[in-house]
Amino acid sequence: MPAGQALALAMLLQSSTFLEKLAMETLLVILAVLFLALIIIIPLAEKYAPRGEPRDYSKITRWIIPLMALAIVLQLVRHYFM
Repeated sequence: MPAGQALALAMLLQSSTFLEKLAMETLLVILAVLFLALIIIIPLAEKYAPRGEPRDYSKITRWIIPLMALAIVLQLVRHYFM
């Protein structure tokens, strides 16, 4: 292998490891920001959230099975025909 090609290959490998390190660093920063946001936002939301009255969930629960069935049918149609 000529020296120029070896140098180009070495530079490519170095740049790919640099990009991998940069991507990992970016991912860790994003995860840290999300974790800190959860630590800050959840207690504030619990503190300032209005106290709700108890609800009757029977009206909601009777719609769960039909809506799930509809979602499955729509996903099948989307998968096979689109």
